This record gives sequence, structure tokens and C-alpha cells, in this order.
Amino acid sequence: MGLVTFALLAFTQEAHARPFLPILQKEKLVATDRMLDIAIEGEGYFRVTNSSGDCLYTRVGRLHRNVQGSLETSEGYLLTPQLTVPESATGVVIAKDGLVHALVPNLEPVPLGQILLYRFAHPQHLLSFERGYDSETRESGPATLSTPGKDGTGKLKQRSINTLPVSAFTRVPRGNFTRTDGMFDLAIEGAGFFRVVTPTRERLFTRYGRFHLDDEGRIVTAEGYVLEPRLFLPGNAIALSIGLDGYASTQLGTGRNVAVSIGQLNLYQFPKPGELVKVKGPYYKESRQSGEAVESAPGVKHVGIVRQGYLDRTSYIPLQPENQFIPTARCFDLAIEGQGFFEVQTPAGERRFTRHGRFRVNTDGKIETRDGYLLQPPVTLRLDAVAVSIEPDGTVRTQVTSQKEPVRAGQIVLARFADPSGLGQISEYYFEPSKFSGPAKRLVPGTNGTDKVWQGFLERPLYGISGRP
Repeated sequence: MGLVTFALLAFTQEAHARPFLPILQKEKLVATDRMLDIAIEGEGYFRVTNSSGDCLYTRVGRLHRNVQGSLETSEGYLLTPQLTVPESATGVVIAKDGLVHALVPNLEPVPLGQILLYRFAHPQHLLSFERGYDSETRESGPATLSTPGKDGTGKLKQRSINTLPVSAFTRVPRGNFTRTDGMFDLAIEGAGFFRVVTPTRERLFTRYGRFHLDDEGRIVTAEGYVLEPRLFLPGNAIALSIGLDGYASTQLGTGRNVAVSIGQLNLYQFPKPGELVKVKGPYYKESRQSGEAVESAPGVKHVGIVRQGYLDRTSYIPLQPENQFIPTARCFDLAIEGQGFFEVQTPAGERRFTRHGRFRVNTDGKIETRDGYLLQPPVTLRLDAVAVSIEPDGTVRTQVTSQKEPVRAGQIVLARFADPSGLGQISEYYFEPSKFSGPAKRLVPGTNGTDKVWQGFLERPLYGISGRP
């Protein structure tokens, strides 16, 4: 997995009181002319239910009618409250207040129900479940049902969609990434590959995203390999925009500032990407050992996101954290790959150990838990830092405006025990050593192939040290 750096809000007087506030970038509302695309103009979330029965919340209203007639998302998550569109319907009309009518031949519009929205007292504390979907937390407050357009809740706009904003923190690629600002330069931040097809119809995979437009309006590589799924730009297109989630739109030279959808750029994953066969240059092909390519939208589960205007010049096959991790894109969320623990110190000076890696930065620039327990050994960040990266080996680096290159700010160290099942449990997340566990032994992550630290992830579910949920 490539190194990820998280950009932080430039400090104002308010930010000094709560350092490293999230950058909540606004979404873009894009007209798609697709009947079941619904945008929210203002506050609110759609609620959907996945196959496991989890209630999730999203602002991406790209809906489909399934075989039973129910409205669901691209991932098959059912919209709730559920609406059923009859098979005889030739169209659907969705009003700004969420009222839905089906258009049936030779009949007046048939009312189907109403799409409702949900609001939270503190939506910034929602937990990212997967790309585009959030779940409520104690800090966010419970979901409150609202009618679109009432009591400050946003209105609905049919045939439009909200493009995904950057989750919680704006992530700025660095290291292997080079900013080019090229319209057709694309980099994958995280796992995944672009797929291209050669003139002989051979399908290859690459992470090197330097593309250009050919005479037929297709996006192609320098060798003329066509990007798949294919995206075509009309002759009067004057701009191309590709979102982090791969949603592609263009602006036409018609004098109207309207974005027009041209399709979806997807990425490809493999069960064993390290077994891909290198063909030439930055291109690979699948093998029996690698498994077949699995197509996914960028940002879904453990698939990376797409950054326009950047290049990944190494074309490497990335390492990935284990499946028990969920991406949160929060700067100070840390997951441990391995058997280690974070060591923290209470205000009373007591040592505690935890695997719950939801940290924050206090007013002194020190990394601490939500309970105010300081990470040990202490890591102190400069208050003029605009970005922080935490590498798998625990190295903490910061970027400040007065310096061009990131500087080392500290080292996260983990603790291991001879028998972690012998630790004494103090509270839900905190433990202390006992004569059965043995004393804590500190180690630097990654030493001799030991534990690693993954920034922007949390462990799910958080297991007790005995291995029970």
C-alpha cells in the first residue's frame, strides 16, 4: 500500500483550539440526465440497508430498479423507506420534496411514496463504513428523519448527482506521486490497476496513468492502448473531470457551464497481485496464480481512489492491509497489523495498552486518545503543520509551509507481550500488564517483519485479546 499523506486545515484562531480540523470539501452537483440519479441540494443523507442488515448513510443518489422493482444503489443496498416501481412504469418523476410518481401508459401519474432524508447533529463524526457510505456513531448522534425541503433539510434534484467529496481529510499524494496538473494524467492512490486494450485486443493492466486523447475521442496510452471501460469525449468538449470515485464528466463548449456525464472509470483488483506477469514497461497481464481481475469503482472497500493531475511513476504492485481493517480516511486513525499494542499514559501517569487506534492531536500538539491518554513515547507535532503522514514503520512526518520537504516529527513504537491473553482489562479498550502476560516489550513497527501501522484505517471488529468479539 502506498504512503498516504493527509492535508490539514490551515490554522485559524478556532483551529488553535482544536488543531488539525478536517477539511470538509463541498461536493459538486453534476447534471447526468439519468432518471434515477438524485442529488441532495443542501443537508441530509439517504439511508440504505446492505445485505447484512446494516443501516448506512450516503449522499450519492445513483439508484437502480432491481428485479423486484425496489430502488437500490449500485452496490445492491436497498433505499429505505423502500419504494417499489411497477414493471409497467415507463418513467419516474421525483419532486423536490421527495414525492415519487410512476408514469404508466393511459393512466394519471401513480403515487409510489416519498423519499425521505436523514440528518445528524454532528455529521462530521460519522464513521466511514466504505467509500461513499457512513454509519452513525455515538458522537454523530442518532439519525433524525426529515422531509426534503423542510426544517433546513436539503431538497432533491432528479437527473443530477452529488459527486463524492474527499472523506474527512484531503489526502495529498507524495513520495512516488508527481503532480503534473495534466488533464489526462491519472494516479491511483491505494490498491488497483487501470485496464487497457491493445490493437491486438490483448487486455493489460497498469498503474502508470499517462493518457491522452486520440483522434476518435478515446482516452489512450502513449502506445495507443485504449483505456477501459471506454470513455469518449465529444468533439466540442473543452474540459475533462474525473472524480476520486472515477465518475467522469466533461464540459462542452456551448457557452453553458454545465457538466455532462461521460461514464465511469473503474479499477481492477486481483486476489494475488504479486503474481501478475510483467509484459513490458509498466504493463502486466493476469496469470493463473494472480487470479482473475475483479472490476470495482474507485474507493469501494479496499480499492484505491483516482487522482486527476498526478502520476505514479513507479508502477508498483502495492501491499495491502489485512481485510479486518476498514478505511476511514481520518488522519489520526491507526490500525495495527500484527499482535502489538499502542502504549498510552493517563493524566494520572498510569500506563495503559490498547489496539483502538482512534487518536487526535491536543492543543499542545501531542497525539492522544479520545480519552486524553497520551501516546507513548510522546509524539509532538508543530502547530504550523499543514500535513501529517504516518508510515507503516511508525515514522511520523509533517509538512509545514515554511519548508518544501516533509520533516521527521517522531516515531510510533508498539508494545508486545509474551501472552497477551493474560493482560488485565481495565475498560472497553484499555489493558494493563499482569504476571500472566509478562512485561511489555517495545518494538519499532516493521522490525524483522513484525507489526505494521496503517494510517487512515481502523480495525473492525475490535477483538478482545482473547480473540473473542
